[in-house]
Amino acid sequence: MAVADYGFNVKNVMDFWEEPDPYKAMKLSPYMRILEDEIYVLRKQMELTCQQEASFHSELVIEISRKLDVKINEYMRCRMKMSRLKA
Repeated sequence: MAVADYGFNVKNVMDFWEEPDPYKAMKLSPYMRILEDEIYVLRKQMELTCQQEASFHSELVIEISRKLDVKINEYMRCRMKMSRLKA
């Protein structure tokens, strides 16, 4: 019998076998959701700028990359704080 015969879909099966991620269980604060959105926007902006400038070494690409680094570090600090509070 196929997976579909049991009423499962591939995503359900993969979720079952996937290692649990402690961060998925955490509820994100509104602040962390905003950070996620900002990180997404900066990544897209950096990709687009990199394509337009045809260089990873453009001052504009480097500036966006630095902003992205700051946001990612901020996000990771928040996640670490949350995981300590949950423990």
